[in-house]
Amino acid sequence: MFYAGHQDAAIDRVRRGIAIAIKQDTTFWEVTGIVWLHIIQPFESASEEGLAHFAEAIKTYEMMGAHIGLPYFRAHYALAQAEHGDIAAAYESALRAVRENQQDGLHNWYPEVLRLHALVCDIEGGAAGAARFRQEAAAIATKQGAALWLLRTRIDQLSAGEIDAGLLADAVGQLHHRAAPPEKQAALALLSRL
Repeated sequence: MFYAGHQDAAIDRVRRGIAIAIKQDTTFWEVTGIVWLHIIQPFESASEEGLAHFAEAIKTYEMMGAHIGLPYFRAHYALAQAEHGDIAAAYESALRAVRENQQDGLHNWYPEVLRLHALVCDIEGGAAGAARFRQEAAAIATKQGAALWLLRTRIDQLSAGEIDAGLLADAVGQLHHRAAPPEKQAALALLSRL
């Protein structure tokens, strides 16, 4: 729902899921809901308490050995750290997320993890590194046929002056003609200004 642009409905569903998980005493699903809530609604991490809550959920995932989504969750946590001004810690978290994805070999959400790491690199001032991570994200998204991750990456690349508009237009064209995620609307708006 979230990736299709139905943010409010997604937030409601996640909150209901967390409440049910607490009632049923199912920690895995409670923690899963918490991390998704922080991803869907980044202002959940805006306070120090919120950021600590996100960190605790990440630690719980680590302790449970639930590593399949951990790099993706950690990359989003890195952005939250950056929002709090802890750029060095954010960079380390984002880099750790990339390394975890590389080591596990599953590459779930890998292009998006690379793209998020590139955003942290941008915040840190590492434009060359950011461009390299975006290029890798685009290559892997293309190989995986991950149209949404490719579109997100192409938007970032065009905004950073790393590609021409044709590559972004090609990425938009890979989506089903009826698909209307927010990224498609953002890309079309960006293309219309060029």
